[in-house]
Amino acid sequence: MSRKKIIFLTYAGVPAKSCGGGNRVSYELMNGLNIHDFDLLHINSNGGINNSINHDVKINLVKKTKQFISKFLMKLSNRYLFARIKIQIKKKKLRRTFSQLDEVGILNAHDSIMLALVDGESIPKILSIHHKQSLVYDLENNASGFSYSKNYLNFMRLLEIESIKKADLIVFASKASLNNYQQQYQGLLAAKKTVVIYNGVDVNKIKKMSTDGIDTQYHLDSEKYDLHLINLANHIKPKNIEVLINAVDILMKKYHKNPLLINVGVGPLTDEYQKLVKQKGLEKNVRLLGVLNNDEVISLLKWAKYFIMASEKVVFDIVVLEAIAAGCCVIVTDDGGNKEIISDGYNGYLVKNIDPQIFADKIISAEDRVMRNAVETALQYDISNTISKYENIFNLYLKNNSDLVIDG
Repeated sequence: MSRKKIIFLTYAGVPAKSCGGGNRVSYELMNGLNIHDFDLLHINSNGGINNSINHDVKINLVKKTKQFISKFLMKLSNRYLFARIKIQIKKKKLRRTFSQLDEVGILNAHDSIMLALVDGESIPKILSIHHKQSLVYDLENNASGFSYSKNYLNFMRLLEIESIKKADLIVFASKASLNNYQQQYQGLLAAKKTVVIYNGVDVNKIKKMSTDGIDTQYHLDSEKYDLHLINLANHIKPKNIEVLINAVDILMKKYHKNPLLINVGVGPLTDEYQKLVKQKGLEKNVRLLGVLNNDEVISLLKWAKYFIMASEKVVFDIVVLEAIAAGCCVIVTDDGGNKEIISDGYNGYLVKNIDPQIFADKIISAEDRVMRNAVETALQYDISNTISKYENIFNLYLKNNSDLVIDG
């Protein structure tokens, strides 16, 4: 007799610790939930069934497609006409995949169009949204530098709307994200059950992580620098990394400091940022390290004293939680989910105007006590709290409680 199943859905990729957004949260849930007599499975838009165990992903593919395709093919597939064809193909693949499954108890989509691609009218459907504002906003500000036609963006918007319509419950990662979506889809969300469940991090694991070998591994030469700064952000316009580079310049020229800023990320503006660093003669003071895995990121956070981020339209970034758990002095924009984590002057600092001078001033005037308070704050966002709230919701739906009251 087959066991019942809870299915997690994301459009691309598989659940992994080093991912962000939906795949990261799916990973944490699949490795932390304790729901008796249920298998936890992940399915992506290509119909691949994945079973996540511990820190690895063990893959049992019903249908596997090549993971590496050329940028040309990616751009081609993101054209409106090809996108429509691609979505129809994915619907057929998913229909084939689900035909091989039975006893599905819940669908939990962590991508805002996946519910539009699957059937199953009688199955409870939970949509977890990890976008800052809307799917279209994220597409227009993507890390790959792709541009999309109006027809394509409208097509994706309609898929997101269909996904929202199908959802029995919508989970938002922050109040800011919920507010943004309510403005975007006022009438649609008014009739929907919604709840905010904050993302979480493994506070105990972060506490135990070591910084041994950091200098050697990344050739940092830490002792030469009197300010250790870190930024975790892809190289796209809403992240405003040029503001942080200019802040380093101010720290050196105005305050006569010798800072080292490390950025972890990639994107279409990488060349532009490298040119800016060279133009200002900051090659020894700004390092762009590219993509690193989660353990490497945590080690660097524990190495740094200051975590700085100039991002706009913030949903509820896991990296901010990781930074406070690592004991960093967090200096971030007074925007979105940041305001739900950071209390200005208590456990970090909020910057109202995205200006390099203000970031430099905040770094210079920061007090060590905020780092102690930050570590205490992180305990409220332990991943166990996130998992517990999802577990409560799943159990309520599995009991077919149509009048459930959800406490986020």
